[in-house]
Amino acid sequence: MPGKKEGGKVERGLASLLQKAKEQADEISKVDVAYLQGARLQRTGPQVLQEAQELAKKTTRSASDTTNIQAQILHASHGMNLSVFGQQLAGLNLATSLEPIVPLAPTSVEGFLKNERQTALLTAIQKSQKNTMEDFQTQYFDGMQADWAREKESIREVLGAGPLLDQFTSASKLPNTGAGFIPATEGQSGMDITMTQYAAVVCDLVKALLAKAPFRVVERLREATAKDDTRQSSKSMWEIVNGMLGLERDQALGHHHFMKADFSDARTRRERLTPIMVANAKTTLQRRYLEYMDQIAQANGSAGGLVTSAGSVEGIQEFMRCPQISKILQERNGSAQWAGVYYSMRCGRIDTAKAIARMELGDQVVRMLEDYGNGDIANSSRKCSVEYLDCRRTGADPYKRAVMNVIGKCEIEEDIHSEIAVNIEDYLWIKLNLVRVGRVADQTATTDLAALQHLLSVTHGEAYFQADREPFRYLEMLLLTAQFEKAVSFISQHNPTLGVHLGVALWHYGLLNTTDSIAEPLMVETQVARGVFDYKLNFALALQRYTLSFARTHPYYALRYSYLMKDYTAANGQSLFVQSLTDLVIETREWATILGEIDASGHRQPAEIDIFCTTDSEKTQVMLQVAQEAESRGRVLDALRLYDLANHQENVLELLCRNLAQDCYLRSAQSIREDLQQFGHYVYENTRYQQVPLNCKDAGGYRKRLETVAVLLKIMEFFDLYFSEKFQEGLQCLEKMRDLNIVPVNTGHVAACVNNFDSLSQEVRRNLPQLLLCAMICLDRQHKLLRSSSTSSFLVADGARDGGRTSVLHTLRDQAQAIVSYSGQIPFRMPGVTNAELIRLEVGLML
Repeated sequence: MPGKKEGGKVERGLASLLQKAKEQADEISKVDVAYLQGARLQRTGPQVLQEAQELAKKTTRSASDTTNIQAQILHASHGMNLSVFGQQLAGLNLATSLEPIVPLAPTSVEGFLKNERQTALLTAIQKSQKNTMEDFQTQYFDGMQADWAREKESIREVLGAGPLLDQFTSASKLPNTGAGFIPATEGQSGMDITMTQYAAVVCDLVKALLAKAPFRVVERLREATAKDDTRQSSKSMWEIVNGMLGLERDQALGHHHFMKADFSDARTRRERLTPIMVANAKTTLQRRYLEYMDQIAQANGSAGGLVTSAGSVEGIQEFMRCPQISKILQERNGSAQWAGVYYSMRCGRIDTAKAIARMELGDQVVRMLEDYGNGDIANSSRKCSVEYLDCRRTGADPYKRAVMNVIGKCEIEEDIHSEIAVNIEDYLWIKLNLVRVGRVADQTATTDLAALQHLLSVTHGEAYFQADREPFRYLEMLLLTAQFEKAVSFISQHNPTLGVHLGVALWHYGLLNTTDSIAEPLMVETQVARGVFDYKLNFALALQRYTLSFARTHPYYALRYSYLMKDYTAANGQSLFVQSLTDLVIETREWATILGEIDASGHRQPAEIDIFCTTDSEKTQVMLQVAQEAESRGRVLDALRLYDLANHQENVLELLCRNLAQDCYLRSAQSIREDLQQFGHYVYENTRYQQVPLNCKDAGGYRKRLETVAVLLKIMEFFDLYFSEKFQEGLQCLEKMRDLNIVPVNTGHVAACVNNFDSLSQEVRRNLPQLLLCAMICLDRQHKLLRSSSTSSFLVADGARDGGRTSVLHTLRDQAQAIVSYSGQIPFRMPGVTNAELIRLEVGLML
């Protein structure tokens, strides 16, 4: 059955083939779709043919596409997908946008920092550009204002007018350099009428100090304020100062009695001043309240003149019948008897208080008042304390409680007696009466007054008293509690003029505790004990700041203010008065009026310094310090004049030689060459400089410097002719300098000049290169002029006229040859450029 066997084999072969096909299909189905780019597709024969044709079209390229294919292959070899790159280029938005080109992911720290850096750079560039423009505009307008200020001063000097020009600008004035020393008018400076009036008082004060005569400075300052009826607060302040000094009773504190040097330490000073200050403060408050009582009585139709009967019982009773006071009595439930005693004590009429007490309250109260008037509280202290505590516990008559507290000095801190203390002066009067004077129960007046001062100015402070709204009320509180340093510092912030002159008055009477140096702050606080502080005012600094505003325009006044600082020293140990005088002279250049000037006979004329310095040594020392300061600031001409004024010829010659050598060849608009040259002639021709001074330590050096000045002046004369292109006159000037042996005039003169070189001063040597080069240029110019002219009319150096061209040319060439030979023989290193130029000019002359 071979046929069956073959058919079975075929069937088994087909079956096995089908089985393998299924297994392969299953394996293919398990392959990742990522490799197949999707699910398997079943295509028909026509579909396969169509796809094959399309593939054939894509693979068939023209010859022109060969380059693109090669480019794609090249980019693909470097990992670039051109299809994706083309899509990105197509989607690129070329429009301007503030957003980043590459969007950032929310968590991209690197991209965030990069964008922040770029943003910061752009912001810094824009800010820098803005600041640059603002700085440019500020400097431009400042320059314009400075130019206008200078122009305005010029116009003022021409027209002699001032007030109208001040309406256009408030620019600072330039220093007055006129010859006069008359104080300027108000329109020409920053001084107003008040400053001028106070300055006149300070001038009189300085005059009295120099004469060691008494001077009532507070009274004069108060009179100066009284000329202006609008400053009621200032008048009130001066009245309080007047009262604190006790001037009404002719018991003024002497200027030499309470100076700071009289106290071993700050504690001793306070202990000695406290009883006087407390008594004067109470007296001042009592006097002011008496005036208030008079005003109240007159306002309510009083026809008796309470001024004469204010201390009587009838005057007090009449005052209490006024509506304002009677209303207070009714509201406080106070008795008329104790109210009468309180108001009598309040206005300082103890006798009236005793009379009222004798009629209504009994002898015990009278004895208490007697002890109070005598300042002895030991006998009444216990009884007053019992009565006071009883009144405070039961809330009885507030007037009785206040009287008992004042007499017995029972409570100083807690009880403020607000029922009857209707203003700050009532409060202060009660508190000052509670201050213990002398040693009581191991307590001192210093401790009690310091506690009161600390309570008012530190615990309560300016905010409590609304000092920004009512500065004078706070000022009065400081004065009445003897806080003078704080008072000056406080009012200076609101009214510098008033603050400085308040300090002047207190300083004059020795009541101002001041620092020793101007380098310290304006107020210095030092703790001397627990809860006790010592305050010092930098009075010199306050004066210096004040005078800066008018020192240039009113040096007369500024000098007087500066004299008040004569006892203070600067950081360098120099007297502040001398330092201020130095700055004043240099800034105003009024040395002729402040320090004097030398007349034709060689003597110094009297000036302002003679008022403040009595001996010639003091005057000379001040002038010398001013001259040294001017020299250190670069004010050469001022320093020369000041050294000459101080009769220090050695300093004059040394400074003059140094600056003549520097400016000998210099010709510019900013140069002081002409002024130095003129001053040099003044020195050389002055008989005072021809003789060696008696105090000169080096007579040979002095004569050497004088000879150097003469040589430099002659060299400057040659340079003047050279710059004026007067070359022939310049060569004649060199011929006149023949005896000085500086520049050879012919070859036979070279040896003498070389031998004399060692004796030349350093100031002359430094100008030698320019001198030789200018001399050679003069020869060259004359040589060219001679060659260009048809006939020679050149005047040779010895004065003989040579009509021949050859003789003149020979003279010029001989001198040029001598200059070059001289420059090569002297032991002096000439600049290479100068040597080259000398040789070039010599060669030109030889042609």
